[in-house]
Amino acid sequence: MRKVTYFTKDLLIKAAKIAEERGYNRQIDVSAVIKNIDASTLMPVVFSLLHEHAAGKPVNHHIRAVIATDGFGSRITLDCDYGVFESLPYAEVAV
Repeated sequence: MRKVTYFTKDLLIKAAKIAEERGYNRQIDVSAVIKNIDASTLMPVVFSLLHEHAAGKPVNHHIRAVIATDGFGSRITLDCDYGVFESLPYAEVAV
């Protein structure tokens, strides 16, 4: 079994708003998320790494996450608050 962390639409909007407030490098358009992502969609994190810069300057650590938004290979990259990332739900899946 493998633990797969995922975003819901509400959690993605929350993380995106924090990223915007903090001026993180990787941000997404919240209005596009509201329009184009169904509330029931679960969006798995397919890659993540610890990140500590915004606009070339050191900031508190946060997570750079690559998130699958559909079953067709679409991906977004978002710099996410560490606490929000650590609180994301997950599913155990067979590998």
